[in-house]
Amino acid sequence: MDTLILKTNINNDITEKGMIKVKELLNSISFPFEYKIVNSSFKYTSLPFTGASEEVRSGYMVSPNEIYLEAKKLNNGFSYDLATLIFNPNFITPKPTNPVCNGDVMQIPNDWFAEDINAFVLYFLHELCHHRFWATKRYDTTHDFYTSEFKQMSDGFIKYYLHLLSQMKPEAKQKQINNDLPIVYLKRAYGDNKQQLGDLTFGNFKCKTMELSWRNNQRNISNIPKGKHLMKWTFSPRFGRFTYEIFVAGRNGIRIHSASWYSQLNGCIALGTHYGDLNRDNHADILNSRITVKKFEELLNKRDAWLIIE
Repeated sequence: MDTLILKTNINNDITEKGMIKVKELLNSISFPFEYKIVNSSFKYTSLPFTGASEEVRSGYMVSPNEIYLEAKKLNNGFSYDLATLIFNPNFITPKPTNPVCNGDVMQIPNDWFAEDINAFVLYFLHELCHHRFWATKRYDTTHDFYTSEFKQMSDGFIKYYLHLLSQMKPEAKQKQINNDLPIVYLKRAYGDNKQQLGDLTFGNFKCKTMELSWRNNQRNISNIPKGKHLMKWTFSPRFGRFTYEIFVAGRNGIRIHSASWYSQLNGCIALGTHYGDLNRDNHADILNSRITVKKFEELLNKRDAWLIIE
């Protein structure tokens, strides 16, 4: 099961760290799950709450149709089963009070988890249970925690939700590996505790690379693992244009882009023709980066490709 996470007007770090923990928990029950996080700048509107229970008969929700259409626009080739909006309700008028989950979308306002990662995980699993009950057409017992055997347990809510989800696992998808894609090679050479330098080749095209040093694949401060990674031509909200995105498990937004110094990188890869020391800090800077990246993009011509890092 794959979900596209749209986030708007919220702390990026909470969402990213929370989703890593969600996936770890779902992996522990062999629940097939992948996700992709994208920024959404769309100005959502709210509608009167529908599908209310006996306890809740009024309020507002974000328009599910807007979430659906925005996800369709921003998926960038990611095939998903469920779109989820993580949002700040204070930026929407009237303020949403009763987020709804149905077969197409989920909604999670940030005032539910108040910048707390564990609370984020709890609510995500809660809403995912609602979705799976809807998808499997079973009677929904998501709210029956206090009459369950889990109410006396440590981390009872999490265990209860995982118990429910373990009984409603979607079928694992067959991953289609396209071995006919072009292959780009990156051979890493010299590195220190600040940066990693290397050589990139694609056919007759050759250039130099610059990355951050290896710090156990930690977000924003480490380069990415060696191995085979898929690259796609996707839109970057940060740069405001399409660039090549490298898909790495547990991370997102890793791109090939222009830069001069290692301090301009957050895990991405910069290309250039050679090295120098522009800012005289005794660390290599990469030169002619913008024209080198443009040449690389023109050669690949928006095609998907494999990046093999050695």
